[in-house]
Amino acid sequence: VAPMVWRGKGMAAIGLEVGAARDVDFVRLAKGFDLQGNALVQNAGEEDRRVGTDWTFSADKSVSEAMAIATPDMRDKIIAAHHRAVDRSMEFLEQFAEAHRDKAGQNVESVQGIMAARVTHFANRDMEPNLHCHVLVMNVAPRADGTFGAVDQAWMLEYKKAASALYRAELAKGMQELGFGITKVVEKDDRGQETGDVFFLLSGMSDEWRAAVSKR
Repeated sequence: VAPMVWRGKGMAAIGLEVGAARDVDFVRLAKGFDLQGNALVQNAGEEDRRVGTDWTFSADKSVSEAMAIATPDMRDKIIAAHHRAVDRSMEFLEQFAEAHRDKAGQNVESVQGIMAARVTHFANRDMEPNLHCHVLVMNVAPRADGTFGAVDQAWMLEYKKAASALYRAELAKGMQELGFGITKVVEKDDRGQETGDVFFLLSGMSDEWRAAVSKR
């Protein structure tokens, strides 16, 4: 599994293809430069410049545990299902992406696509199985006229809940296609009222097991 890959339609604007990413290109883009070192935005290279926004997609603990004890072939299929769910969610978000036009940042417009790096992790800090991806949406994107602008943050926050729900549903579908049973859980608050969030667990993993393998 490539540790970091490029995602987003905006990558083509600087001559990069969706796929495995190099550290040197990641650093240049994070600082607001293209691959040749040319500034894409006005504050490129400044220390206080926002690099981007980190979207984290974490598989349910039951999925991570299944990955950890699976055969190599099944393990790879579970990771692939997770990646498809992450990419589907980011494609959903990408259609709403906007970038600022002026220096003050008051005017925004649609972009050709986002420029993002997807990084895959397989464990948490306690070294427990924890399949998850960080998707860093870079704070620069190509506008329709071919120029570049800083990415507006509002659109991502507005669709955050929908993207998370889509990821969970897509991963559950992928695990079902691999032959796993799925248990649907509707979240409720302290008063017993449904919050609107739905989660999917692999069937057969008890609450006691989940607690035993979840220090965090």
